[in-house]
Amino acid sequence: MASKFATDTFAFQEAIGEKIATFFMTIGMLISGLVIGFVKGWLLAVVVLAIIPAILIAGIIYMTIIQSKDKKQKAAYSEAGGKVEQALSSIKTVKQLNGEMHESNSYRRSLEKASEGTLKFGLLSGFGIGFMMFAMMSAYALGFWWGSVLVERREPNFSSSEGVY
Repeated sequence: MASKFATDTFAFQEAIGEKIATFFMTIGMLISGLVIGFVKGWLLAVVVLAIIPAILIAGIIYMTIIQSKDKKQKAAYSEAGGKVEQALSSIKTVKQLNGEMHESNSYRRSLEKASEGTLKFGLLSGFGIGFMMFAMMSAYALGFWWGSVLVERREPNFSSSEGVY
């Protein structure tokens, strides 16, 4: 019970923390970046904006993986913590009945189950981050390539030193 309460309290703190301020900052950066991009060089902005759906899909997939695996991990570690808490609260009875090995093995099995989930979680989150980074780097590559094409064609705002950066 105590371990679940501590976990829930930490989760609440993480949810409320700096996320609202970060959200407003990110929205402000997005809007200002789009305005500057379209004012300075709309041809480049339209092409780079085309890859935004791929980045959003990658982010949604990553968040879905994280949320589903996080619930399973919390449940597995909460079970292991509950077994330890129960054994420690009745340590005299466990000792009198020579149940140390039984309780130790029960806790070890719970941790092994949680450990397997942690490995899967790490692998899936690595793939999710990799896909998201691939989408973002593809946007950079597309922007650099299309920008070089525009400079080569001497499009307006792309041939001078005051162009889009």
